[in-house]
Amino acid sequence: MPDQKLDNLLNLAMDATEEEREKSRNLNVGYDEQTRMWEIIVKYSEVGSAGAETAGEIRSGGADNIGNARNGEQGRKTDGALEGELGDSAKALLGGPGISVVSLLGGYAIVTLPENILDEYSRRPQIEFIEKPTRLYFEDLFSKEASCITQVQRDEPGNLQLSGRGVLIGIVDSGVDYRHPAFLTADGKSRILRLWDQSIQGNPPDGYATGTEYTNEEINEALSLPVQEGRRLVPSEDVSGHGTAVLGVAAGSDFSPGAVNRGVAYESDLLVVKMGISRQDSFPRTTELMQGVDYLVRQALRLGRPIAINLSFGNNYGSHRGDSLVETYLDSVSSMGKNVICVGMGNNGSDALHYGGKLSTGETQEIELGVGAFEPTLNVQLWKDYEDEMEIYLESPAGERVGPLDETLGAQRWQAGNTELLIYYGKPAPYHVTQEIYVDFLVRDGEVETQENKSRNNYSNNLYVALCGKFCSNSVVGSRGDALIRAKSPTNCDSYFAESIFEVCEREKERKENKDRKYLRTQEYGYVDSGVWKIILVARNIKSGEYFLWLPGGKTLNPGTAFYLPRPQGTLTIPATARRVISVGAYDARQNTYADFSGRGSRALPYQKPDLVAPGVNIIAPRSGEGYAAFTGTSFSTPFVTGAAALLMEWGITRQNDPYLYGEKLKAYLRRGAKPLPGIENLPNDLTGWGALCVESSLPD
Repeated sequence: MPDQKLDNLLNLAMDATEEEREKSRNLNVGYDEQTRMWEIIVKYSEVGSAGAETAGEIRSGGADNIGNARNGEQGRKTDGALEGELGDSAKALLGGPGISVVSLLGGYAIVTLPENILDEYSRRPQIEFIEKPTRLYFEDLFSKEASCITQVQRDEPGNLQLSGRGVLIGIVDSGVDYRHPAFLTADGKSRILRLWDQSIQGNPPDGYATGTEYTNEEINEALSLPVQEGRRLVPSEDVSGHGTAVLGVAAGSDFSPGAVNRGVAYESDLLVVKMGISRQDSFPRTTELMQGVDYLVRQALRLGRPIAINLSFGNNYGSHRGDSLVETYLDSVSSMGKNVICVGMGNNGSDALHYGGKLSTGETQEIELGVGAFEPTLNVQLWKDYEDEMEIYLESPAGERVGPLDETLGAQRWQAGNTELLIYYGKPAPYHVTQEIYVDFLVRDGEVETQENKSRNNYSNNLYVALCGKFCSNSVVGSRGDALIRAKSPTNCDSYFAESIFEVCEREKERKENKDRKYLRTQEYGYVDSGVWKIILVARNIKSGEYFLWLPGGKTLNPGTAFYLPRPQGTLTIPATARRVISVGAYDARQNTYADFSGRGSRALPYQKPDLVAPGVNIIAPRSGEGYAAFTGTSFSTPFVTGAAALLMEWGITRQNDPYLYGEKLKAYLRRGAKPLPGIENLPNDLTGWGALCVESSLPD
C-alpha cells in the first residue's frame, strides 16, 4: 500500500523498478545510485519536544527573539543560540543511524537516508509529509530609466540618491565571478560578505552538510593574489555565467564615467549561494534552493539587516497552486526577519507545454499531444479537482488505446506500441485538495535503437561537445548563445532564450566530469513512439470540471514535443506560484511591449500572479570572465525588482522613514507604483500583473 505521507512521485519511484527509474527523467531525482540514499524534503512538527515552544513561536512570528531580530535589536542572538536549539531539536526528532538532517526554518528539513528505511522513517509521528526533490532550470541604462530607477539613484541635490546601502542582496543561483569589477568596491575590495559554494566539499556553513563557505576576508585575500593563486584559495567559479549576470543586474558596481553598467542597488552588501552539488544529473534541485534561501535568511537575522533575495530558477512539476513543500516553505520563511523574496515567472509563455480545459457531466474531450522524433522519455502531469470523477484513456499514434486508468494508489503499467506508460493515480494530500495523475512515457524493455538513430545521437553529442568546448569556457551569452541554440535546434530557435545555453554547457561539463554517467541513455534504450498521442477524458460526475496538464520545462524536450492546442495562461513556473513571494514577469523596455516568452498567471491560483513585470529583453549585465553582454529572460527581469526592493528598504528601514517596509507591505508598494503597458488594460491581469516596475512611483509621497 503506498504511503500517503509521501508525495506521488516518491511513491511511484519506490514502486518502480531500477530500470524504469533510470529511464525516467524524474523518478531518480534525489536518489544516489552508488550509496542507495534518498535526499528528501520533510515537513515536521515538534509537539512534545524540548524545542517545540521555540519552533512554534518562530513559525507564528510571535517569539520575542524573532520580533527583536525584525527590529534589528538581537539578530545575532537569534541566529546563534536559537538556531542551535532548533538544529539540535530537529536532529533529535528526525535523525538516527545513517540519517543526515539539515534543519531549515519553519519546521522544514532536508533529510538524507538509506532507501530501505524510508517506509519505516515516514511512520514517525512527528513527520507530517515528505516530498522528493525536483530539478530546477534557468529561468542596462535604458531599462533602469524605464523602471524609474535612475530617477531615485541620481547623485544630485534634492534627489533621494538611493543605492541599497545598509541592505543585503542575496542570490541562490549558479554562483558568481567574484573577481568581476561589478562586485568590488572602488578600492578593489569585495562586496561579497559570504559565498557558500555547495559544489565544493570541505567546510560547509554551521548547520549544513555540504559545500564550502568563504568569508569576505578569504575572498579579499584571494583578490590580492595572482589569479591562479587566488583561485586555489577560493576556487568557486560561475561556469555558466547565469548567477554573475543576475547579481550584476540587481547590484553591480560601475565606477567608470557615466556608470552606464551600474546595477540597481549598487552599494548593497552581497550574499551568494551557488547551487550544484556534484552528482550524476547536472541540474540543481529544489532541496539545494531551500537550503540556500534558509542560509540567506539566517545570515540576515545574524547581521540584523534587511535582505532582498533573488530566485531566477523554476520548474513545471506541481499543481501550480502554491501547495508543494517548496512553495509553503518560501511562504513560511518570508515572515521571518525583514526580507522579501523575488522569483521569476519563467520563460514558458510561448512554449506549448501547458493545456487546460473544463468538462461537463457526460462530455468527452480529447487532448492531442505531439511527441517529436528521437524523444527518449517524457512525462505529463494531469491535475484536477478530486471531487470530479472521470475516466481517463491514452491513445498511441498507432491508435492503440489503453484505459480507463485505475483510480487506485500504486504504480500502474500499460503498454502501447514501443512505449511503456508508468502511471500514478494520486489522491489529495494534507497540503493540497487537488488530484494528480502522473504519466511517464518510457521505452519498452528490449527495444533497440537503429543504427540511423545511433548515428543521429552521436552527431548530436559531438555537436554538444564541439560547441560547448569552444564556447563554454568563455561563458557564452547573447548572440553566441543564440548561435549555439540554432546550431543545436535549427527548427526551434527562440532567440530570447539565450540562457538555454547555460543548461547545455552545464550538462556537457557534468558529462565530462562523470564519464560513467549514462549521458546518452537513448543509445541503450531507444525512443518513445513519435506522432500524435491522445489523452481522452470522459466526464462522469462533475462538480468543478477544470483540469490542467503540464509537460516538463527547461528546454528538456525535443522540437515537436508539445500540446497541439496549448494554453498560455498558467505557464508560470514553480516557485513563482508561492503566495508571499514577489513574482516577476518580463517586458521589452525598448519597445514598451509585453515579452511573450514570459510565463503567465493562472486562474487556478487563488491569488493573482504575476505581481508585476520588469525589463527582460537584451539586458546588459556582467559576463563571467570579463566585460558585459546582453541577456534575455525572466531570469534577468527578476533582479530589477530585487534591486528595487533593496532601494525601498534602504529608504524605509535604513533611513528610518518606515521601519516596516518589507514583506507584503513592500509588495503592495511596488504594485501601487507599477505602470500599465500600452494596450494592456484591466489590471491586474495574467500577463503583467499590476503593471511595469516604477521605483519612483512606488515610494510614498
